[in-house]
Parts: sequence; structure tokens; C-alpha cells
Amino acid sequence: MTNTIDESKDAVKEEMKEEMSKEEVTDEINNKEKDDDEASVEEIDLKKGCSNNNGEIEIQECEAGSDDDESNFDPTADLNEEQLKTLNKLKEFQEDVTKIETEFRKEKMELEKKYREKFAPYYEKRSEQLKEEPIPKFWLNTFRNHRRLFETIEDYDVPILEHLKDVRCAQTNDHGTFELHFEFDIDNPYFGPHILTKVYHMSVEEDYRPSALTKIDSTTIQWKDGQNVTIKEQVKKQKNKKNNQIRQVKEMVPQPSFFQFFQKQDIPPPEAFDDMEPEEAEELEENIQHDYEIGVLLKEKILHDAVGWFTGEAEDSDDESDEETDEEDEDDDDDDDDSDEDSSPRKGGKKFLKSTKPPQAVTGGTGGSIFDKPTGEKKEDCKQQ
Repeated sequence: MTNTIDESKDAVKEEMKEEMSKEEVTDEINNKEKDDDEASVEEIDLKKGCSNNNGEIEIQECEAGSDDDESNFDPTADLNEEQLKTLNKLKEFQEDVTKIETEFRKEKMELEKKYREKFAPYYEKRSEQLKEEPIPKFWLNTFRNHRRLFETIEDYDVPILEHLKDVRCAQTNDHGTFELHFEFDIDNPYFGPHILTKVYHMSVEEDYRPSALTKIDSTTIQWKDGQNVTIKEQVKKQKNKKNNQIRQVKEMVPQPSFFQFFQKQDIPPPEAFDDMEPEEAEELEENIQHDYEIGVLLKEKILHDAVGWFTGEAEDSDDESDEETDEEDEDDDDDDDDSDEDSSPRKGGKKFLKSTKPPQAVTGGTGGSIFDKPTGEKKEDCKQQ
């Protein structure tokens, strides 16, 4: 009897060993499959889809490395001799296209110059007529009927702009450098000189390529005592560290005004923006871009149809798209925290600066200021588009 029990125990132990062996084998198989799956994922991560010559997608292995590997990818590496010959033919075709494009830009520049010369006498007649028989507030109301210019005009700018007699544009070269001249009454009680000039210097590019803004020059306004509307007095409280007494300190700080437009701007090279604080770089870009956009607006829209803007009959499709963008921006602002809105230095009222995309900055400008000495360049009235 005892032997039978012992044999039964031995049989049970054998069965348990077999079950444990099966579980160990199963776990080993599962772990191996898991490792294989992870290896497969890693392998797939090192592959990318590419198109073969038949337009089918092939999987090609890539070397694991930095994010810069894609920039070193050579699409011609796998081309055979015949395919390279085809590629060279395509390059020849593109060279012909580039030549035609250069011809187009040259003829476009010559055509613009031709029509600038045709427009010029009529702009001159308009200036002479307004001087002989002035229309009160002609240029003030002309500016105020365009939304973007209206936003730059404060109530305290109005009496000064009532003295604006004429606005003219002169293009100094075929590459786009242009001047805006604002002529005020010579005996106006606000500032001198009575003619304020703004100049936008553009780069000279090869093959008649589009120019880029390199520098903005401006007449420095000499304000008469107590008449400077671009600054205001601000009172600050200061605490004396020694005796803890509080005193009031007065200082002059900038304020919004149409006449903030008359400022010089040196355009830094693109790499200079990388060395600035993000907020500083963004503000500078906004200032430069908005300044240039206002100059082009005056040159191509306002001066081209001044009477239409004065009467309110002129329309600007670009201005309508700007309104839609501004409405979207306002909706976004509504979602911001009240504390963020209150901290904005430009909150409320009309503003001279507007957040816009920065222009291309190009080094190698003319250097210096045109107001240091005469340029000696022949000037033409701007072509108004």
C-alpha cells in the first residue's frame, strides 16, 4: 500500500515537472516573438518609402543618424547612364526657361518705366491744380478714407495734416528705390523743414530679379517747442532707497502718431535676427515690414488715384483681405487670458505698427544717408499701379 502511494506521488511530481517545462517553453517562445516584433519595428523605422522608375513604392533602407541625413540625400545616386542623360536634357530645357524668364523681367521693367513716364505729367498737373485752387483737407481726407492709413492717424495729428499741400513720389532707379515727398505749408506752426522725405532703398539684383529692401531713410522732423505729437509726458513714481520717500519723475515716452512714419530704419542681415531676443526680433521685423507696406501703399494705391480716395469711390481689394485677417486675429485675441491682453503695449486705440510678415533683408545696401549729400541720380515720377 505504501509503495502504491509513493508511486502515485512520483507520478504527480513528474506531471508537474512536465507542465512547468511546457510553461517555460511557452514563455520563451512568447518572449522571442516579442523581441522579434521590437526588432521589426526598429528595422522599419530605419526604412523609408521611395518611388522607383515605374511609379511604384519601394522600401529602401537608410542609415540611422541625425535629422540632417535627408539634406544629404542624393536623388541621382541610383540613376543609370540613360537616366542621367535624360536628366541633363531636362536641365538644358530649364536653362532655356530661365533665359526666357530673364527676358520677361527685363521687358517688364522697361514697360513699367515707359508707363511711369506717361503717368508723370498728369500727376504734375494734379499737384499744380491743387496749389492754384486748394481743396481744404484734400490729403488728410484722402488718407483717412483708406483703412490702413486711417488707423495711423490720431486726433492730435489732424490739425497738422490739414497743412499738407502735396504728396509726390519719385523713383531713383530701375531696381525699385523710391522716394515719397510730403510738402506742408512752409509757415506751418508745428515743424520744419516743410518738406518731409521718406526713401526706400532697394538692392540691385542680377538678371533683373526682384529687389529687396536694404535701408529706409527719412527726414528728421525738427519739432517746434511743445508741438511734438510723437511723444508724451509720463509721470512715474520712484522710491528713495535711503529714506523710503516717494517722488514723482517726469519723462517723455513715445506715443502713436502718423508722424512716427518719418523714421530711419537700418535693415539688419538675416543672421542678426538670430542673435536678438525673440520679442526684440519680432518687433523689429514688424516695424520694418509695416513701414515698407505703408510706403508701397502710398506709392501704388493712394497717389495713383488720390481723387478716388478723397471722394471715397476708390476700393482696395488688398485692404478687404487685411480686414478678414484682422477679424480672425481679433477672434484669436478673445480666446486669450485677460491678463495677457492687459499686458499688451498696443492694446486699444489706433496703432501705427501692425504685425505682418517681415520683408527679405539683404546686405550690401547703399550705405549712409541721402540727406548727407546730393545723390546726383536722375529721378522719375513713380509708376502707380
